Amino acid sequence: MKTPRFLVVEPGSVDEAIAVVEAARERGVCLHPWSSGSGVLGAALPPGECAVVSTSRLRGAEVLAGGQIVHSMAGTRIHEVLAAAEEKGLTVPLLPQSLELASAAGVVSTLASGMIQPGAGNVEDVVQYVDIVLSGDGLVRLGSDVNPRGRVGPSLLDAVLGSEGGAGLIVGVGFRARARPRSEARIACRTRSLSDALRIARRLSQWNTPHVMRVIDEDEASLMFSEEGPLLVASYYAAVKGIAEALGDTLKAECESAGGEVLGEEVYERVFAERWRYAERLESLYKAGLWADTIDIAAGWDLLEDAWRRVKSRLSKVKGVVAVMAHSGHFYPGGAAVYFIVVGEARPSVFARAWREALDEAASLGASVTHHHGIGRAKLPWALRELGEARLRVLCRVLDALDPYRVFRGSPLRRVCMRLTAR
Repeated sequence: MKTPRFLVVEPGSVDEAIAVVEAARERGVCLHPWSSGSGVLGAALPPGECAVVSTSRLRGAEVLAGGQIVHSMAGTRIHEVLAAAEEKGLTVPLLPQSLELASAAGVVSTLASGMIQPGAGNVEDVVQYVDIVLSGDGLVRLGSDVNPRGRVGPSLLDAVLGSEGGAGLIVGVGFRARARPRSEARIACRTRSLSDALRIARRLSQWNTPHVMRVIDEDEASLMFSEEGPLLVASYYAAVKGIAEALGDTLKAECESAGGEVLGEEVYERVFAERWRYAERLESLYKAGLWADTIDIAAGWDLLEDAWRRVKSRLSKVKGVVAVMAHSGHFYPGGAAVYFIVVGEARPSVFARAWREALDEAASLGASVTHHHGIGRAKLPWALRELGEARLRVLCRVLDALDPYRVFRGSPLRRVCMRLTAR
């Protein structure tokens, strides 16, 4: 098979990035932004007619005067952002599992999340502003470094979050920093059923939500953590000593009142220690002739458990799939996301079928087919159906307003917009 070849441009400064975009605008050249390439849904793959503009040389992070914003260049890895904050006794509450690989521009572009959710929110909750080079307008700061709310009037920043490179070239991100918590409580609860665990999580998601919370079904609890039955693990953080511990005590009481069993803190620690061993786990699967993939969906509380069970059941029936497990780690007052881990024979056809079956089932139930991995190429057909034509047309007009010269027309969503316009 012939290997595709692309022109790759790597600006080493913001001024060079501005010059690249302006040159592309003048010549009608398509640019496809690329940062660290850690996305899993194909948004980083450029179409053949576009040049790749990489921000991998734009590195560095610093805490700005005032101490509550960490300014990061686009290609800076998230672990480097966290290190810059920690040097000043601060933290940025964004902890994706891929923090060694994921970049500042990448997490913004894919609408990413991390482990410190629901308490601290997703990327949209920890980003104060984005510096972006727009075709025809040069460098623009979307958001605000003056207003702590991050906006003056309607939020232009929201149009860029999750745009997967279809709006412009992100060159910098301002992350909201916080003082480190002074107290923490870690709780693990074994519940009688998945239904019980989700009922507790729903109550906890209304007020005083844990900063970290995860509901783990019985298959994942057994295969990954050697525990019987579904688990609910959670932790509270607080700026004042005693508050987190008091909230933790209420969660323990909630567990017991639902007929669950409060487990030792070591179970919580084992669950999240295993999270960082994913590379080791994958390597062992590869050696056994197996592959693994993950699929995220989201649903309201009325649909969540049904979607969890039905998608999992449909995945388990795919020929070549040998194990399916699931957990939820992102919660809202109105619902939650579910993250399916699929292990199967090392054949692309197995996982292509698994994706189709899972997303078809989720869509048929009225659940959302995406949460924190973005859309990319892999989920585009289902995401378009979920958006609907009217909403898609509005979204396309917004992206066209940000990129009127269509320099960044190569992203999956913008390519759809181009076809809509041509009709």
